[in-house]
Amino acid sequence: MQSGNDSDLTFVADPGVVADRILTLYARTGREEAMKWLIVAARSDIEESARGVGYEPRPVLWYVIGKEISGDPTYYESEEFMNALQLGPNELPWYQSAVEAIRAYLSFVALRR
Repeated sequence: MQSGNDSDLTFVADPGVVADRILTLYARTGREEAMKWLIVAARSDIEESARGVGYEPRPVLWYVIGKEISGDPTYYESEEFMNALQLGPNELPWYQSAVEAIRAYLSFVALRR
């Protein structure tokens, strides 16, 4: 995903650009490689949240991308995804908050239908 001019991109600072890169990677190389990079992006988002520096995480963005790539609307709750994130004890509460944000988003979407 990273090339010379992309090396400074982070999901925290450039979520739209990184999301575009992940979706482009998905289109070019397929699901497996794109999911690897989505995990990297989600992990960086969770790590930044766990630092408590006033950062607003973007779990709905990585949820939508992951749903598109994986084809599974519940991928974020799977044991495989959780294990791949390799969350520490300080990060797990932030991930649980992200899951709650995703569920709230899904509830909102369901109400609008």
